[in-house]
Amino acid sequence: MSVREEVDILHKIPLFAGVKKDHLNTLAFATEHLEFAPGEVIIEEGAAPDAAYLILAGTAEVIFGDEGNPHTVKEIGEQSFIGEIAILNNIPYRTTVRAKTEVLALQITQQLFFRSVSEFPDMALAIMRVLAHRLDDTLNDLVDLKSQIQHDETPAAETT
Repeated sequence: MSVREEVDILHKIPLFAGVKKDHLNTLAFATEHLEFAPGEVIIEEGAAPDAAYLILAGTAEVIFGDEGNPHTVKEIGEQSFIGEIAILNNIPYRTTVRAKTEVLALQITQQLFFRSVSEFPDMALAIMRVLAHRLDDTLNDLVDLKSQIQHDETPAAETT
């Protein structure tokens, strides 16, 4: 895949949509392409963050919990960006991400990510917007879950 094709892909992703293409060109040139076979771990829960990954092709599953009791939270595919919260906060990865099919991904190291954000303020702003939307979505999910739990705990009306 050419750098130009990678830039076009990056530009379609909400995280990078507002970033100038010449800035994305720099980012695309400095990333590494990785291929993951089905079942191969891309990110491991609890590991120290070293990179974020952009899935270019294929499907992966996000898994929470230990090997004895894993739960697939969701499936992700092309244009999914994973690991960015861990590298932003310098905290261990919170989930495991495993390739479900063959996966082609761009690896964006923590150092490259921070350099890009500091050199390109439009990228930093785009990241803040995407993360704010994710936080809002999470809060909405929690409100829905709370309503569901309260509904499930409400005793059924007695019939006479």
